[in-house]
Amino acid sequence: MEEAPVSAIAVGLNADSVPSPRDHWAVKKERDKGGKTGGAKGSHVVRDVFNWTPAVTTRMLRKPTLLGWKVHQGKPVRDAEGNTIMQTETPILTRDC
Repeated sequence: MEEAPVSAIAVGLNADSVPSPRDHWAVKKERDKGGKTGGAKGSHVVRDVFNWTPAVTTRMLRKPTLLGWKVHQGKPVRDAEGNTIMQTETPILTRDC
């Protein structure tokens, strides 16, 4: 499989109109997509949608849940021997990807 830089992945997701994580949750909670960006008071930018960026794409691809690991409070759950506990038998990603 040919590797693509995360910037190219972000561009592709935006081109395919795949909602960013922030917009995905807005739709799921029956809210409008987009909104204000963070920043100092008065410097907010209002967007119709939030786009995928290389940083957002990288953060998503590094989530341990994509490896099928059970997670509690953002950290992998481990057994008595220190091995990660699997949440599923068929993870979305493997370390070999």
